[in-house]
Amino acid sequence: MAAFSLENLFVDRAIIDIQYPDSLNFNEVKGEIVNKIQDIFPIYNVQPNNSISFTNPEKATNLSLSINRIGLDTEPDNINSFISSSKIIIEILLDLLKPTKIKRIGIRFFLIKQFRDMDEADKFLKSKLIKTSSLPKELKEAKHRTQLTFYIKKEYQVNIRLLSGAHQRINIKDSKIMQDIKIEGLIIDGDFFYENINVKKALEFINNVKNYIESDICYFLNYL
Repeated sequence: MAAFSLENLFVDRAIIDIQYPDSLNFNEVKGEIVNKIQDIFPIYNVQPNNSISFTNPEKATNLSLSINRIGLDTEPDNINSFISSSKIIIEILLDLLKPTKIKRIGIRFFLIKQFRDMDEADKFLKSKLIKTSSLPKELKEAKHRTQLTFYIKKEYQVNIRLLSGAHQRINIKDSKIMQDIKIEGLIIDGDFFYENINVKKALEFINNVKNYIESDICYFLNYL
């Protein structure tokens, strides 16, 4: 089996969640925000709670914005395109909202390492992480899926979950199916987060997340 690397991990979904103290000029800059990102998000709606939701159906990307929170949810082509496009959006928003600090920034990825099928991915987890010879007979014979979760604390923090699974992504444009991707394998759910930092540090965190995936996820899986 090939080693784990960003080159052979499929990026299923990526999410950025940023929390900050109430922006004092949120209401004053809402119109300017809409104008600045309308090329990226052609559809937007103002919600009853005074938040704004933005959508780009062709890019499978959604953005939610409120007085104290930014949420970006997308199905990117790859890590590099996610970092470059999301950083542009977040920079625009934070520059206009001018938060005094970032209470928490979280970047979550759902990655998939392709195996022949889910059973093969599950066997990989069991072989690397469970000493099956020590299990009771009932558990050895039972048909069950393996799931591993672990936590890393550095300057930032990471929650990682590993399990076998399947994914299908259907890309539709002008009511036509342009791409139909089906993958079975090892699902890697990685949630990287940083708390109580300034805006500059938050943007650096987004820019460096590719390195964190390599050092915290790929290195660990290759070490097993």
